[in-house]
Amino acid sequence: MAAAEQRGDHALAAALRKDYDYDGVQTCAADGMCVTACPVLINTGDLVRRLRKENANTVAAAGWNKAAENWGTVTAAGGLALTVAKAMPAPLPKAATAVGRALLGPEAVPAYAAVLPGGGSRRRARRDPDSLAVFFPACIGTMFGPADAPEGAAKGSAQAFLDLCERAGVGVTVPDGIDSLCCGTPWKSKGFSQGYEAMTVKVLDRLYQASGRGEPACGVRCRLLHRRPGHHEAARGCGRGKVRRAAIC
Repeated sequence: MAAAEQRGDHALAAALRKDYDYDGVQTCAADGMCVTACPVLINTGDLVRRLRKENANTVAAAGWNKAAENWGTVTAAGGLALTVAKAMPAPLPKAATAVGRALLGPEAVPAYAAVLPGGGSRRRARRDPDSLAVFFPACIGTMFGPADAPEGAAKGSAQAFLDLCERAGVGVTVPDGIDSLCCGTPWKSKGFSQGYEAMTVKVLDRLYQASGRGEPACGVRCRLLHRRPGHHEAARGCGRGKVRRAAIC
């Protein structure tokens, strides 16, 4: 683009800029994994998140700020919508989302597919006086339920993890207000910094309280933490005077 501008080929520069917005910015996973293959360790995810932040739509940002304040309601509504859609003949929810995509745009409304599961279950707090760890179940388990197992409905990874801990005799605490908490990735990846900061403050406070206000014997277990850049940074924040030991699993 710079070379085209220097040559005075403004039409080419504009075309490249338009293509790059979709190919390089909008479709980037922004997880930073490209740094593992880059010989000079450039994290393109950081660049893309910065570009998204600089060009964030103010209306969308305001909506996501509200979502951060009411995340429990948002995830419950998403799960309920999937449950209702799953109970219907597949053509009905497919037609409904097709109309929504035609009116609001394909980037704003996802297309329904019959392979999607029904909604999941609400995350609930759990307190164990002999807790050895704080477990942060992901909110995606509320919006998306487990796929059907051959012998019936599966229980989901979060409950399976808690069952495993119980069988192993490992006490686990799930923070109060867990149903309204999130790793922050939906905001961070889209460049909505205000909503991300608001969610991060809530998460760190709840983790601090759940850990016994920084009790060193209680670690923090965050499910799928390695896949969540938002959670990864929040966990680093836990180590700065709040939760003294954070374990990634």
